[in-house]
Amino acid sequence: MNNPIVLIGKSSLNEAELFFNKFQNEKIFILVDSNSKEYCLDIFMSYFPFLVKSIILEINSGESIKSLNTISLLAGKLVQHKAEKNSLLINLGGGVISDIGGFLASIFNRGINYVNIPTTLLSQVDASVGGKTGVNFNHIKNKLGFFYNPKLVLIFPLFLKTLPKLEIASGFGEIFKYSLISDKKMWNVLKKTKFELDSTLEKLILGSVIIKEKIVQKDLFDNNIRKVLNFGHTIGHAVESVYLHSHKFNHGICVVIGMICESYISNKLNYLPDSVFLEIQKTLVSKFSLTKIENIERVISFIISDKKNKNNEIKLITISEIGNANFDVSVTENDIKKSLNFFNSLYE
Repeated sequence: MNNPIVLIGKSSLNEAELFFNKFQNEKIFILVDSNSKEYCLDIFMSYFPFLVKSIILEINSGESIKSLNTISLLAGKLVQHKAEKNSLLINLGGGVISDIGGFLASIFNRGINYVNIPTTLLSQVDASVGGKTGVNFNHIKNKLGFFYNPKLVLIFPLFLKTLPKLEIASGFGEIFKYSLISDKKMWNVLKKTKFELDSTLEKLILGSVIIKEKIVQKDLFDNNIRKVLNFGHTIGHAVESVYLHSHKFNHGICVVIGMICESYISNKLNYLPDSVFLEIQKTLVSKFSLTKIENIERVISFIISDKKNKNNEIKLITISEIGNANFDVSVTENDIKKSLNFFNSLYE
């Protein structure tokens, strides 16, 4: 599977236009949700006015829309508009849009071309790159999915000006993850940074994309080293699944909770020194607005069904120092429970 072209910033407009021109004789579809349609579609069209004849596919916003029902409805619209094997689907939106659109592209006519235009910080540094697609199933996040790379990922930091502060913080959660698994220099920058839209953030976006692309190139199908990208996600996804419909926590905040818990486990299993764990815990707690987790037993029940588990063993990503992660570490339900209780103790 070929790696996508990744372009960042207005300086890449000419190269992006050349790419889109390849599809001038094909049907082009643009998938948006209610937010990206309102805040980003006109901006995107102003960059590429020749795409005005594209067919707009609109869905509601939010994690709860990531379902097979949505895929069925969108596939029906593609059939209605006579989409073909060489058609192009442009996903304009956040992580939900890239997950749904990528999954739709992977199964329609056994695979059509698609492009990700991420409009949130979270999707710019994570969901839009790496080729993972998926929908939620039986209240489990991303239970159904496929590896299918976009042809192009086009990142415009300008879109971030449309976001509320909570969404910016969510994206920073994933950036902190990249630093903890791969880049201590990035960690040191992040410790000092405020969550602002400035030139430092654009560098952090680029750094995050480079880290992810390097790892994915070594292991596209998540068999070994790519698993380190899930640091904070085993526990984080379980928390997110519990609160999927209440919207108490967004994805990036759940990952931060997961990173604190999984750093705690790394420390208790003697991978991570006390002083480093304390630095991680204090930094993340000070940077993010977090609250106590309710219903720990239900969180654990989701972790037991996590797709990364093997032979009925819970598999976790641990870290041994800032910038160095380990994958496929076996842990117990009790390890998970202790970490969640520790997290809650920080907010009593």
